[in-house]
Amino acid sequence: MRLLITDTTWPMMAVAHDLDAAGFRLSRVEDAESLLDFVRHGRQDAVLVAAPLPGAEADRVVAQIRQAAPRLPVVAPAEPGLDWPARRALYAAGVDAVLDLPVPAPELAARLRAMVMGAAGFHTGRLCLAGLELDPATRTACAGRRRLRLPGEGADGPRRIALSPREYDVLELLMLAGGRTVARDEVMDRLYGFEDEPGARIVDVYVARIRAKLAAAGLSPELVESLRARGLRFAAAPRTPCAASRERPVEAPIATPRDRAAAEVAAAGPIAA
Repeated sequence: MRLLITDTTWPMMAVAHDLDAAGFRLSRVEDAESLLDFVRHGRQDAVLVAAPLPGAEADRVVAQIRQAAPRLPVVAPAEPGLDWPARRALYAAGVDAVLDLPVPAPELAARLRAMVMGAAGFHTGRLCLAGLELDPATRTACAGRRRLRLPGEGADGPRRIALSPREYDVLELLMLAGGRTVARDEVMDRLYGFEDEPGARIVDVYVARIRAKLAAAGLSPELVESLRARGLRFAAAPRTPCAASRERPVEAPIATPRDRAAAEVAAAGPIAA
């Protein structure tokens, strides 16, 4: 998940440090003008606006964010002493939450994840589609839903999928998109935030590796679709709903998809994750 944050005060710098340590990707800005420019032209999952915001009125900035991105989660970390009229103005402008600083780092991270996932339609703490489950809190993936085993059942369960940090980011982005096709430019923005971007070919490398790992875990590599001249999409297979209460891990696919995934990895060649 990528967050846009006003890194303008010492308390907000501490917030940014905690979120970075929790695994979030951060785009940091130092003033209201840069913040609004990122909202209009960049891609992020949530925005954190300092309250008060040096050099600008935080509630007016929130109102402008709402005009540009009505559904984007917006949080206002508030320094001690922020009075009720200022808080009321923030809520009237459309902020989703005003959080009193300091906030324990685990709580802040959990609340932001819940907001982002709720905005995407996920309300259980995990991203779970087509037999694939991502845990944003631990940034881990597995094939097969976690569940309680019934008496007499074997010890088979979810199979861990070892993803690199960038591979996890790509898969999380596509699952949060809810079936929407994500352009490659947006993938690059979410992964790198305009900072030290490698060549666009890196996206195809990540996709090839993800597909190979899905196939090795017994899932279809075709869950991650690459649409020519359009972008990427997560295609949830309706026959393997992860929400089924007694779902067992999906059986390995036939050799053809697995071979195709392996061929993609070989064609992509070695490259740093």
